[in-house]
This record gives sequence, structure tokens and C-alpha cells, in this order.
Amino acid sequence: MILIRKITFWSIILLFIGCSKPIEVIQEYDDNDNLIIEYQRRKDDFAKHGWYKRYYPTGELNEEVQYVDNRIEGQRKIYFKNGDIQVIETRVKGKFEGLYQSFYENGKLEQEGHYENNAMNGDWKFYYKKGGLREVVPFENNNENGAFKEYHPNGNLKTEGTYQNGNYEVGELKKYDESGTLIAKMNCEIRQVAEEKFSQCTTTWKAD
Repeated sequence: MILIRKITFWSIILLFIGCSKPIEVIQEYDDNDNLIIEYQRRKDDFAKHGWYKRYYPTGELNEEVQYVDNRIEGQRKIYFKNGDIQVIETRVKGKFEGLYQSFYENGKLEQEGHYENNAMNGDWKFYYKKGGLREVVPFENNNENGAFKEYHPNGNLKTEGTYQNGNYEVGELKKYDESGTLIAKMNCEIRQVAEEKFSQCTTTWKAD
């Protein structure tokens, strides 16, 4: 964990951002005098208000975002050291809202989906590192809920079934080989033993 060694205050009054109160820039350094964080805040109550940037110790931009009244507002971006985007997300009054995307270091899309009022909702898509859709999962209030599909790297269907109230498979589960041919059917039920809850799937049909 990087320890903050000192904070530099800029006493210059900057442009006002949505209010009539003066803004100052704060800079934070690690033990090796590397700038790791700088941001704008109000001088009277020290609330973050304006741009915020975080850096790798080697100087590359790691994160940038806007604050309004000490809460993240709008688009937030996180970067790999090479400058490529790692995460793009949006906040409204500090809460997750709208499109979320994350990327692999090779630039390929890793996952994408939407937030509504700080919760994952709708279909979320997950991708292989080399590209290509890996899984589509419906979410409801941050929990997997509904029919999902998994795919082989060649794009053919691998698995399809249904999640209920989280990562619990229920009902019929179908499995396919890499050619897309159905090879097994299973019936899944939620079980609970003591405090452990899990899905138990039993094969009902299997290809010869």
C-alpha cells in the first residue's frame, strides 16, 4: 500500500465549477516523491468538486473522473499503464448508472452491461480474451436471474439454462459440444445443507 508523504496546496483560486465557492488543487505524493493523486476541492468544506486524477508511481494516468459535492458524477475511466482503457463506467449522484465496460490488456472487450440505480440489470455480456462472446447472463438487482447462454470460442452454443436469485441453476440445463450438437440434458434444483446453498444437477439424457 502506498503511503502518502505530503500534500501540496495550490492557493490559486480556479474556475468555479457549478458553484460560487473558490476551488483549490490538492496533490499527494508517495514516499519516493512520485505524484500519485491530484484533485480539485472546495476551500471552505474540503469537498471534492471538479476533476480528480490518479497516477501510477511511474507517472502514467491510472484514473480520471469528475466530482460534484464530494460524489462521483458522470463518466469514470481507469487506464492500463500503456494508456489503453481498462474500465469505463458512469455515476449519477455517486451511484452506478448506465453502461459499464471493462477491457483486457490486449484491448479486447471483457464484459459489458448496464446499471440502473446502482444495480446490475438486464443482459450482461462476457467475452473471451482473444475475442468472441463467452456468456450472456440476465441480471436483476445485482443477481443472476433468467435464461443464460454460454458459448464455445468458435461461437457455437456451449450451455443454456436458467439462473434464479444468483448463480443458482434451476430447471433444464442443456450442454453442447464444439460443433453445436446437443450432448446432454440435466435437471437442476437448488439445495441447502446447513448454511450452504448450491445447485444440484442430475443428468436426464445423454447422447450415445
